[in-house]
Amino acid sequence: MMKYLTVCAALVLSISSQPAVAASEVKSKACWWYDKYPTGPMTFIRKLGTVHVPRDAQVGRQLGGFNVYDFTNNEANSLLECFNRGTRWHFKFEPVRPLLPIHTIDGSPILQTNIPGIGARIELGWPFSDQGPTTFIPYGRNPPLVPFTAYHDAENTSAFQLRFIENNVTLYKTGPIPPGIHKLDTSMFTGYFNEPTVGLALTYHLQAEVVNSECSLAGTGVSPNPVKLGEWERSRFSAPGVTTPAEPFTITLSGCEVDPEHNTYATIELTGINGSIPIGSPLEGIFSLTTTSSARGVGIRILKQDGTPLALNKEVPLRPLADGTTPLRFSAQFIQVEAATAVRAGDANGALNFTIRYR
Repeated sequence: MMKYLTVCAALVLSISSQPAVAASEVKSKACWWYDKYPTGPMTFIRKLGTVHVPRDAQVGRQLGGFNVYDFTNNEANSLLECFNRGTRWHFKFEPVRPLLPIHTIDGSPILQTNIPGIGARIELGWPFSDQGPTTFIPYGRNPPLVPFTAYHDAENTSAFQLRFIENNVTLYKTGPIPPGIHKLDTSMFTGYFNEPTVGLALTYHLQAEVVNSECSLAGTGVSPNPVKLGEWERSRFSAPGVTTPAEPFTITLSGCEVDPEHNTYATIELTGINGSIPIGSPLEGIFSLTTTSSARGVGIRILKQDGTPLALNKEVPLRPLADGTTPLRFSAQFIQVEAATAVRAGDANGALNFTIRYR
């Protein structure tokens, strides 16, 4: 503390012979950087924390919350003050990279980030959303979305001040995202102020850690495998639609890394192999026996945990992922698909491939 006081005293002595700057002279300038803090351009860094991305999320999916709000201070705590005497000023916000050729449902512009497959929608508020005589008015949409231009042309009795920015950020999936953990750390846009003493006023950055939400399968992931549906007398199958008791089985997803809000969910798609194909509508979940089976007149039906049919050849949403392990529970049963006279005893096997996706 004593060293600091000594330096200040020396500085005062060194300039004591210079004329003081009168307060009226400072006020005669339209804009100035407050001298207690560093001058601009300002750097705003919006920190989003950890963002989870479902591995198989569809393009256009919102990642994390919508319009996540922050009142962000610039890194150096710089302060720009301006008095307008009726001149039309413009503040122009331009993205650092070209806009992505993808739009949300409401047509919002999406800005590129440094991570392939992830873009950002950025909405600004105060002081660029017409919230009083000392704030700028955006052309077009209000609140404005970057890129945009705002103007100010009112005579002020109090100063326009820029130190903080209200901002709302939404991330979107815009294309394939490489596997692994990524660091989102990039400049997103600049703000140019056409007041002659300012020019480039600010840059705005985003920072986040992006994690792919997914799980793994131990072995086949199916237990038991094969699923045994039992042995049955031919006489049991007396009419189409007769079924045997459903036998449960589980597909276990392990090592799941998921978002805290549990917005990532698993889907499954079943497709027949070895000659097993859907019988009737794939929505009924019934498929034929393999070509090597000797039994006739019956098929196999797959059921979801609630006992309803699991559609074939179609991606079906199942449940949100849980941290660690997520069990997916199903069951299977024989179902008669032909008249009793067409039922023949023998080996009755079925085979399916399954695809798990994370949305």
